[in-house]
Amino acid sequence: MIEIPQSTEGLTKLLRSKDISIEEILEIASKLDALQFYFPNKEIFLLELIQDRWNDQKLVEFKRNYKVWELYNHTWVKITDLSVKKKLFKTLKFVPFLMQTLRLSDLQTVPFLHELKNMCTLINSTLTVDVSFENACKILAGVLNLINSVSEKDLDVKERNDLILQIINLTDLDSITDVTTKTAITYHTYLLLPTLNYMSRFHNEINDEPSEALTRYMQLFLFDQQLDPTKLLEKFIRTNKDSVTMEVANELFQKSISFLSKQNFKQLELIFTLIMDVQPLAAPNLLRELSLSKKTMSQQFLEELLDKQMQISEANKSYNYDFWSLLSHILDLDIEIGIKHMDRLLDLIIQQRASSMEETIIIWTKIINCHANARELLQFLEKLQKYCKKVGTTSMFFIRDKEFANEISRNIPGLSIRQMVVWFDNLFDSLQRDSTEVVEYQLLKTCLQGLPHLSYIILPELKNEMLKIFNIQLDTNIKQWELRYLIMEVYDDIIPQNVLESLSLEDLAAQLSQSSDRLEVFYYFFKLREYKEFDLTPVIGKFMSYLGSLTKDDKSLIIISLFSNWSSLINVTFSRENIEQLIDILLASEGAKHLDALFFDDDFFEEENIINVLVDKMAELYETDIALQYLTKIPIQSFNKNVRVRLINNICSKDTVTDLGVKVLLHLLSSPTFKSNVENDPTLLYSLLSHASLSTLLSINSVFEKIWVNHVSQYKEDVSQTFFDSVLKLVTKGLEEENFNKTYFDMAFMIIKFTKKDVDINTLSETYFQRTLHKVNELVDNSNGNDLLSSLLKSLYLIFRESLRKENFKQSVLEIISRLMGNYKGAVSDIDTTLLSNIFLLYSVFYEGKLEYIIAHYMVLREVGTDKQVILPGLEDAIVRSLEENMSDFNGSLISTINALNDGKTPFTQSLLEIYNTQIKMISKTNVIAIHLFVKSISSLYTNLKYFVENTEIILGIFDTLRDLLISKPWMFSQYCIEQLFPLCILLNSLVMKNSDVIEKVFTSCTKLISNVLLIHRVKLTNRHHLVNSFLCQYLEFLSHSRENKLASPAAKSLSRLIVNFAEPANISTSQENHKHKLNSKINMAKHSLRKHIPILLVKYIHLSVHTPFEESIRKELLAATYSIFDLLSPIELNTINGMLDNTGNQYFKSLYAEYKKRGRWNED
Repeated sequence: MIEIPQSTEGLTKLLRSKDISIEEILEIASKLDALQFYFPNKEIFLLELIQDRWNDQKLVEFKRNYKVWELYNHTWVKITDLSVKKKLFKTLKFVPFLMQTLRLSDLQTVPFLHELKNMCTLINSTLTVDVSFENACKILAGVLNLINSVSEKDLDVKERNDLILQIINLTDLDSITDVTTKTAITYHTYLLLPTLNYMSRFHNEINDEPSEALTRYMQLFLFDQQLDPTKLLEKFIRTNKDSVTMEVANELFQKSISFLSKQNFKQLELIFTLIMDVQPLAAPNLLRELSLSKKTMSQQFLEELLDKQMQISEANKSYNYDFWSLLSHILDLDIEIGIKHMDRLLDLIIQQRASSMEETIIIWTKIINCHANARELLQFLEKLQKYCKKVGTTSMFFIRDKEFANEISRNIPGLSIRQMVVWFDNLFDSLQRDSTEVVEYQLLKTCLQGLPHLSYIILPELKNEMLKIFNIQLDTNIKQWELRYLIMEVYDDIIPQNVLESLSLEDLAAQLSQSSDRLEVFYYFFKLREYKEFDLTPVIGKFMSYLGSLTKDDKSLIIISLFSNWSSLINVTFSRENIEQLIDILLASEGAKHLDALFFDDDFFEEENIINVLVDKMAELYETDIALQYLTKIPIQSFNKNVRVRLINNICSKDTVTDLGVKVLLHLLSSPTFKSNVENDPTLLYSLLSHASLSTLLSINSVFEKIWVNHVSQYKEDVSQTFFDSVLKLVTKGLEEENFNKTYFDMAFMIIKFTKKDVDINTLSETYFQRTLHKVNELVDNSNGNDLLSSLLKSLYLIFRESLRKENFKQSVLEIISRLMGNYKGAVSDIDTTLLSNIFLLYSVFYEGKLEYIIAHYMVLREVGTDKQVILPGLEDAIVRSLEENMSDFNGSLISTINALNDGKTPFTQSLLEIYNTQIKMISKTNVIAIHLFVKSISSLYTNLKYFVENTEIILGIFDTLRDLLISKPWMFSQYCIEQLFPLCILLNSLVMKNSDVIEKVFTSCTKLISNVLLIHRVKLTNRHHLVNSFLCQYLEFLSHSRENKLASPAAKSLSRLIVNFAEPANISTSQENHKHKLNSKINMAKHSLRKHIPILLVKYIHLSVHTPFEESIRKELLAATYSIFDLLSPIELNTINGMLDNTGNQYFKSLYAEYKKRGRWNED
């Protein structure tokens, strides 16, 4: 520790000494405020000392040590005289000093950058620094290099962004707007590479102001119209060849794509070539970025690139991932290449299919897409036909193997009807001439497999063409049957009658023995069975043998198709033994995904034989979770009673019943059997409950409840009487035991809660109440029994809430509550929230005082963390009982709530809004005062909404309540109240705008609220169309900035629905005795009135579409709204709109109206 001189002169001399170390200066500086002698202007002295050291280029350590920077910033803040600061700063050679520091190695980068940011902030707030453009580029580059050198976790986003923005502010880079060759070269020499390094690392961040600024500089100094970016980049890449990494290359090309127009693809090609020279492996990524941008390069350039890459790969005998990726992106960029070089690409696929199956399938798909996008699918099929005939067997996989053939099938809908007729005629004629043609047969089969992808509008147009299949005689019947099946799968009634009549089942059976390995043949027989009744037994036998010969995976693929398409046929024609075999396959082959698909169709459960076998098989697997999971999805009517009894007994016999097991029990007991062990033996039921784990206790209790309620429903039957006597005797005896057994108390609670009045359980009830209150009294003074105490209090609440006998125990309960609360001397927040909730609930049952007091209790409990869903029912019950006696107490509490709303900010905002939401639900038509108070409360809510917006979810709950009340209690809403709802909705949206978590919900909730206003209260808006127009125009404004406001298509859909409701006034109220034509007359009058006002809305939509265009997904959702407005308008209004728009607006209006006439207008066709 250094000894500090005791005089000003001695201290200053020591500090100026060249022998003193940095650490000693820092130590002395930290003690300057505690000096015992007078040291005038010590802050100025300290700054001058540091600046003097900084100005000396040889004293590197003073620049490197971040603590010196920290001391400088700390001291700078202490000087309050601005003129002194400016005078001091002039003596610092700031720019050279900063540039030298940024070039130093071994900096403690993170703390240094922090202090640099602080210094720049202090300087920027005080004065300006004159920095040349070259130095500005060097300084910003140095900072970016330092940032790029540290880990992201060491320097958070805000710190990094603030630093860069402060440096930009300091160097005043944003003020430079004129670009010269000199400034461009300077930028490329110093700043471009650090910029690319930074942006390639942090470009995915949202709201990244530094990246936006750096992008502007790149656009200005690299892609300005008066500059040649290719020449600049050629020099840049040549100079920084070793520094252009893959990431830098990608970032540079992305920016080139972004700033060069579609007409500048020659420049893009040159830039691409420059990058490829230093990073050849970057080519696939660069082309992908180009493809995503919807820009391209010349076909000649892409063809040369393709030739070069194929030559390299062929020479090296290496077709790696990068090659296939490059090829894929070239086909994305120019579909003509895929069309022009189809044969060459097919040859490549044949050569490489074995080693690169996935990649070749992708290229195959791209080739088809190229033709489809060019509307040349027919030409593709014709070329493929010629290619396969020329190449022969090695090319047949294109039209035979499902991985390739399925791509053809999927694209058949891309052909026009005329093209399909031409194509199928070509294949039919070829097969008619030569039935042994393999290529034509396989192509026909593949194309027919695409028919299910066609729409039901197109299929009838092809039906006559498809009939020709029945006239073709192929070289084998098997082929014929396969093709016929594919047609019959699509058309239910296509098979000609003469074909059915000439069908010889004996010949078919003989042929079947020769073709037992063709799945489509079996399907053909199954399909024929739907047309004509015949004995399917031989076919079934062959089919089951064929199925048994397949691998597990193949069986899995077939079984779902079988049950999905022919469940009725299987149910009627297959034997039980065969059905059992099929079900075994189904359950063995990842049954979950298959059963989900089958169970989705309710008709499947009508197949009695199948379902019986399925239930039996799954019941045998009761120990597996998968079986239990799907047993709950089978309707209870599908279970045989004996199976249910056996399954219930098996599940209950397990040592531990899981959640899934309990769900199955509840499902099976939804229709009682009264024969299972657990439904008749109370000791087994007790054992089931007592062995339940904490996770299953609640659901196990539901099993007891279900069994008990089932017996109560037939309480006069002997079996139920016997059960009652046994259970009551067992539980009563258990309650009287000296040792507390919670299972008996749970059983007693459920018996009391779920028993009808005409079943005598008085003895049990009396015992339960006495024993429970006794136990509660014991637990009141025992801090370790809170969980049990809480549970017993909750049980008492649930029983007393509906019991007429509660008055008998009122005094005892209130004394217990008093003792409980008296035991807690500290804050309410110290009490366990669950216990506190249940105390409140039990207290609410007996509460008879003023509502304000129990409301105050509720508010305090909510503040300490109790759950609203738990304690709110207690408050609601108290309010209901109060209203039964008189309305004045309720009205007084509502006034207090409104006054609290008017106070604005309050620590009880959350609970206050919950109480308000509860109160307005309970206003009755006879309570005139409360109705007036409700109207006043809407005004208070609007005035103070800004204070409540943090509780948006509760506000949304209030809006949901208002929406329901508009329909269920329309008399609550006066004219003034209805008008208040419009600005209330707009204000709420404005307050939560840009909050992505809630804005979508708020927007949709408000549109639904206003929609209900139009539905029920439109008559109140007859002369208030401006209110609705203002609301809708404002909401359109919100949507026009959807990206900024975090709104998406669901919000647009809800607004579109509201505008349609507004434009179609079909809900004008009228008295019941009025005739229908009077109602129609009122609707026409409303439309006539609305027609004068709604053009404003369309003009607003057009204005926004032109100047701040809607996102495409939002525009599509709003189309229905614009069409509904056009439906309402007459030529007069259309001319008015035309006159209100400028030239751009008129052009958009005409295109919109043309689209409406084409797609939106209703017509009889």
